[in-house]
Amino acid sequence: MATIHIRKEHARGREAARAAVTDIASNLGKSLGIASQWEGDTLRFHHSDATGTIVIDETSVTVDAQLGAMLSLFKSNVQSQIMGYLNERL
Repeated sequence: MATIHIRKEHARGREAARAAVTDIASNLGKSLGIASQWEGDTLRFHHSDATGTIVIDETSVTVDAQLGAMLSLFKSNVQSQIMGYLNERL
């Protein structure tokens, strides 16, 4: 199993960051079947080959993911896509 840890600074505030992360999660849910649920400022997500959290605060978003065997083969691609989504929306 591979792990991903990304911390992205932002200047949008907590509510705007939450809206951006919610939008990202919704799109990924539709396209990849990733289920997610907010618990306070933490979005927990799971898929058959990945689990993790996205934590937001006033100045940053932190993504921690554990990739299963199949997605571990594509870790760098997955990590790049996550950074692309964050850079685009934050």
